[in-house]
Amino acid sequence: MNEARYAIILCGGKSSRMGRPKALLKVGGIALLTRVCDSLSGVVSRIIVVSAPGQDLPKLESGVEIVEDDISHSGPLAGLSRGYEALERTDGHTFVVGCDYPFLTKPFLIGLLAKVGDADVAVVASDRPQPLGAWYRTSVLDLASDLIVKGEKRLSRLLSDLSVREVEEEELAGHDPGKATFSINTPDELEQAESIVR
Repeated sequence: MNEARYAIILCGGKSSRMGRPKALLKVGGIALLTRVCDSLSGVVSRIIVVSAPGQDLPKLESGVEIVEDDISHSGPLAGLSRGYEALERTDGHTFVVGCDYPFLTKPFLIGLLAKVGDADVAVVASDRPQPLGAWYRTSVLDLASDLIVKGEKRLSRLLSDLSVREVEEEELAGHDPGKATFSINTPDELEQAESIVR
């Protein structure tokens, strides 16, 4: 695929279930945000990290762009809108993800992108479609700002207005989609991730 590819990483949330900011938490000795950026490097041409105002972040590669939410902890939909605004592009596809996906791989990312087809977004199929860890047609991300104007804060609401390609795990055979879409929200899940690394 020669089309433009970008990424928006959301890391400005409250992390209420974890009890502390997740961007600096380490798995296998590497900060979560760093792990996500490293996985995306070489797959996308631009990586935009959306943080809370004044948030501490790990040291990142010089090519990673950091923008701050206008308001602290204003929700993932607002973070996505801020990232899209900073991207200033509407071409190609954009991978939208949180900073807490430690096991993304390049083969998984490219494999999932190849399944988008004519849809607006490609997600790994689950009991309820997940708006993160998904490839979006970049132009549809403008919908986030429209939803915010209407008072919406839930990122999941974005999917209900889009054509969604739910990709079954067997379609990504060999790319370990279950592991790639594992996200860390609690101390127990952080320990589980460490166990996987060990």
